[in-house]
Amino acid sequence: NDGVQDGMEQGRRSGIAEGEAHGKELGIASHKKEVALQMQKLGYPLDAIAAVLMESLDSVHKILAVVG
Repeated sequence: NDGVQDGMEQGRRSGIAEGEAHGKELGIASHKKEVALQMQKLGYPLDAIAAVLMESLDSVHKILAVVG
């Protein structure tokens, strides 16, 4: 019975970690979409937008701080 409990607990923890990772990915994707739309409104060419989206989120924040 302890083995079952341990297995359930381990499964729950890995499920939570997976859910958090997925949520973070969705948040990043959503943020990148906002960045792309904002850059598009500002008249940046698509290749510049694509280059920014390849950057890490920290880099994007720095770029937006300069642009904003």
